[in-house]
Amino acid sequence: MAKDYKKNLEIYDQLVALCPNIERKGKTMPYTSANGYMFSLFNKAAEIGIRFSKEDQEKFIEEHNTTI
Repeated sequence: MAKDYKKNLEIYDQLVALCPNIERKGKTMPYTSANGYMFSLFNKAAEIGIRFSKEDQEKFIEEHNTTI
C-alpha cells in the first residue's frame, strides 16, 4: 500500500463530503456512483480517479494541456 494512502484517502473523503447528494461506497476500494455508473474511485496505489463526460474530458484536456 502506498505510504500516503491514509492522507490521500482523507482528501478523497473531503472531496466527496463537498457533495451532500453523493455517497462514498466501497470498503476496500472507495468509490462514488450515480445511476449505476462509477464516476470516481480511490485505488490501492492512493490515486484518485474521476470519470468525466466526453465533453468535460475534452475541455479538461485542452485547458490543462494534457492527455488521457
